[in-house]
Amino acid sequence: MKKFILLVVMPFVFLSASFGQITRDASDSIVLERMSLETRPHTVYLKTDTTAIATKAGELLELDYSCWIYYIHYEDQSDTIPATRRYLVVKESSGNVLEVRTKDDVSPPNLAAWIKITDFIDIEDLYAQPLPIIKQYLHGKWQGVKGSRNGTFGLFGLTNIIVNIDTINNNISTTGEEDFGETTMLHAINRPASYTWEEKEVYSPTVGQRPPCCTTYVMRFDELNTENPKILNAFTLLGVEDMGWYFWNIRNDVLQVIVDFSPATVNFNTYERYEFKRIRE
Repeated sequence: MKKFILLVVMPFVFLSASFGQITRDASDSIVLERMSLETRPHTVYLKTDTTAIATKAGELLELDYSCWIYYIHYEDQSDTIPATRRYLVVKESSGNVLEVRTKDDVSPPNLAAWIKITDFIDIEDLYAQPLPIIKQYLHGKWQGVKGSRNGTFGLFGLTNIIVNIDTINNNISTTGEEDFGETTMLHAINRPASYTWEEKEVYSPTVGQRPPCCTTYVMRFDELNTENPKILNAFTLLGVEDMGWYFWNIRNDVLQVIVDFSPATVNFNTYERYEFKRIRE
């Protein structure tokens, strides 16, 4: 029988209940600050869609409160040499930290599904990742930064836009309007909207690059809002029937989104793209 060692650890910050519910960003900071005192080389990983710790031995430790679970991977440890494994659980309502150590265990069963935590998230080849990894990185709220058509032409602001991507229930909600009253393909998305995933060949965001460069997963919207005359006219002009998004990379927490049109014969892919910055909660 595996043994779990539980240690309750108070964070360096957010000690008072007056801080109330903490954000994901604050939770990351608590863990990173705590681990800054660690001398052994390590990497911090986060699982955003669970409140349970599972081991490769098939055992499960479930938490009965909202929290973020971090796994500390020490660079000098190996799955071939069982040893104590370390987890940090940050309670959302207070910022208190629960430390969990499993004895004679190995790393989580699917570490590839965890997010590597640094001060900022960077993943240059997000488009090339398996779908579970793409979904893991996308899940959450995003603040609009800017958008463009055909590269730098038609640059427009998105700072009033908030996008909430729920990759568990396949829902997306968008609030706010583009800066300066610009009408973009964001208006074609119902608020809220559902979507399905489609694997297909896509284009590089490099302007003018043809033919399709690679295969990725496209978030295909189930229904579109074509009541807006400008959107309807644009769809008619482009000769498209439906639309989706695919996700190229994340740099310093900024996600690059490219609009994908269907049918695939349309020569306007990468016609419009957006940048969204992660809102950590």
